Amino acid sequence: GQKEASSELLASICDALVRGDEIGSQELQFRPGRAPRPGNYVWDVAETAGRGSAGSVGLVFQTVFLPLALATGSSELVLRGGTHVAWSPHVSYLEQVYLAALARCGLEAALNLKAWGFYPVGGGELVAQIDPQTIEIRPLSLTERAPLGRIWGTAAVSNLPSHIPQRMANRAMNVLAEEGLKAHVEAKHVRARGPGAGIFLFTEDENGTRAGFTAYGRKGLPAEHVAEAACEELLAYYRSGAPVDLHLADQLILPL
Repeated sequence: GQKEASSELLASICDALVRGDEIGSQELQFRPGRAPRPGNYVWDVAETAGRGSAGSVGLVFQTVFLPLALATGSSELVLRGGTHVAWSPHVSYLEQVYLAALARCGLEAALNLKAWGFYPVGGGELVAQIDPQTIEIRPLSLTERAPLGRIWGTAAVSNLPSHIPQRMANRAMNVLAEEGLKAHVEAKHVRARGPGAGIFLFTEDENGTRAGFTAYGRKGLPAEHVAEAACEELLAYYRSGAPVDLHLADQLILPL
């Protein structure tokens, strides 16, 4: 239901014609009718799906952010669903990496995470403020990476034993320390409807370019293994010398 959620909300913003936005569709036609319309929008992925859903609010945000950023007035989005789920940009990544990169282009939004939503329950809530009056679009050039300046992150759980986030945090800091990288990872319990666990690591080089790396827990997977998976992604990026992480690379295409 993710494509349907995004397309219907975008249609309401742009008074657009949308065809093919049904489950199982192999083709989606989107034809904007007029310039994007700023305003206050509320979207619940679960209501769209007709059942409980952890569909990604991050993908919905990315779909409507650019049209509203180029509109003639301010907008507020209230998006409910999965805030931290696999195969999509989670809210922490959007705030720490995606929007940090776009801010250098002059595209800005303020995000307020009201509640976390893990798979499969969802139920998270994100409030986003977009004010085009602050936007002055500039080019962005990222061709090389400077030395890393800092590494930080969060090991977060909801409705799970208290030792789990600390084990993830400790293991991540130890793995990175073995490679000569100092990191600060906070162990944190968060408010969510269902159980969930994940570790969210970030880097920033001396030029201010950020990257993000994520791993989610699942039943039967030790907390230490979750931390190691995120560290493996971070270390692969670190050794590559690439100016952006592999997820940000494709997410920058549309705004650029």
